[in-house]
Amino acid sequence: EERMFKSMDELLAKIRDGLIDNKGSSSGGLKKINEEDSVHNMATEIHEKTSSLMEHLMEHLEKEETQCMPLVVKLLNKEEINDLA
Repeated sequence: EERMFKSMDELLAKIRDGLIDNKGSSSGGLKKINEEDSVHNMATEIHEKTSSLMEHLMEHLEKEETQCMPLVVKLLNKEEINDLA
């Protein structure tokens, strides 16, 4: 999980840096930084990483619903559960 977020942070930083570096360029935005970092490649990588993070999040939430919430309901009363929110 931490690796996935770190990887996404690095990609977004690369894009941010590219936008800053190219701010004054005639294209007015992100252009090819180098061949492997084209806008298309970065967009594809963002899609892949967000899809992976979304899948991981959905699995995590499913575990919370099926494993954690039954314990919470069993161990806490309604008032205690409301106090957590």
